[in-house]
Amino acid sequence: MTIDLTSDDADPYLYLRGWGSGNTFIVEDDDGGAGTNARIAGTLEPSSVGVHTIEATTDKRGRTGAFTLTITVSPIERVAGTSCEPEDMGEIRHRATRNGTWTNDCDSGRLRFITSRLPVKSKFYKFTLAERSLVTLDATGPNVDTAIVLRTPDMPLSSRGIETDVSDGDGRRARIRRFLDAGTYVAEIGEGGSGPARGFVFTVSAAPVEASASGCETALGTITRVHGSVVRSGAWAAGCGSANRDGAYARRYTFTLPSLSRVNISTRAGIDSHIFIKRVGASVNSAHLHIRANSPDWIRLLYLPAGSYEAEAVPNDAATGGDFIIAASVDDPVGEAPSVHNSAQWNARGYTGAGVKVGVIDGSFRGYAGLVGGEVPAPAGEKCPRGAALNCLSASTRGSGHGTPVAEAIHDVAPGAELYLAAPASSRGALSAAVDWMTARGVDVINMSLSFSWDGPPDGSSPYANGVGVSIDRAVR
Repeated sequence: MTIDLTSDDADPYLYLRGWGSGNTFIVEDDDGGAGTNARIAGTLEPSSVGVHTIEATTDKRGRTGAFTLTITVSPIERVAGTSCEPEDMGEIRHRATRNGTWTNDCDSGRLRFITSRLPVKSKFYKFTLAERSLVTLDATGPNVDTAIVLRTPDMPLSSRGIETDVSDGDGRRARIRRFLDAGTYVAEIGEGGSGPARGFVFTVSAAPVEASASGCETALGTITRVHGSVVRSGAWAAGCGSANRDGAYARRYTFTLPSLSRVNISTRAGIDSHIFIKRVGASVNSAHLHIRANSPDWIRLLYLPAGSYEAEAVPNDAATGGDFIIAASVDDPVGEAPSVHNSAQWNARGYTGAGVKVGVIDGSFRGYAGLVGGEVPAPAGEKCPRGAALNCLSASTRGSGHGTPVAEAIHDVAPGAELYLAAPASSRGALSAAVDWMTARGVDVINMSLSFSWDGPPDGSSPYANGVGVSIDRAVR
């Protein structure tokens, strides 16, 4: 079905609402047609038979004028002997993976209504959870957009489902991660594009919510990507006090990382909470996270070197009890660069980056000092903010530590290159100063993993607008 709303007098806007008395919202569109005209195109399944409502309006209130509304309906001819019946993956106890293929046998224009994209092929999978779990759904396609729609079996296929996620293109995966109760679920994996059948990989991972140990401390053991997520339920109560917030209750969790890792950790509670992370036996915290009550974005990313850690979960207010869930998992962030770039063959032929100076501008280099001599080289230079002492960046215990695996990836590919590190404060002037500092030292390549909001007119007249141009003029590649 295609709905077109055109007008020469105003900018048209379309809403499509669902069947029945609920008048459920399905999709909206502003400029999907030619010019500023609106268009909605996609498939409505037999499960959505009934009365629908189209609202034809304008993008701004108070606009008047003539318009033309056109609705085109074309019944879809299904291929004989084929269907979109879901493949049953059974009960998910830890992780299950399926290699699938998108074919023309299962048409799924319905995702157009949910994602404002036009996947034309889908495949369905059914899975069961025996208990409440933290579930992660991943779909990866070959250099093409992928989409996941998570539903219960009784939800109509044209509904938005429990949650929908669409990858950003270039083969990046679509991902849904959320807590699900025991029961049966259906995942639709959609592909954007047309042409010959193509393959994809779909993975379901489930981590049951287990009770914390009695007492104030629970050992989570070694956490790696292979082990998956570790999830514990707990309660704050008198008898377990916090070492970081006076008068607050706390629960502590210990875990071990075998290598530098990207750690996803957070709490889910009905009140604001905090997580304080430090090395076992240390007196200084490595990180402090503040998590809002019932935050839907439970994942907080940290880069932590190998070692044993203690995470203290604490409510925001003193003498406040209540139930909570803490979840932790690991994504291996480093060590993959040589295989991705096939750099070992270049290194073997003498291309090691020797004689090249590489600058890394990032928000934090926490944990860098502990990796010197192994995973990373001693930095050839560090720009320390506000006159701090030497090694202020590589010995830092603050921030996410994102710059550390970035530097390691560069070192893995170009082991002979010298590294210059800078973590400018959140200002354009500090960034400009970091670029000046690097170019003054003859840095050849600068990698920056930061972004700043708009500052001044986009015509080059801002005092901070031309840092990149200055670098190019100084022959930085």
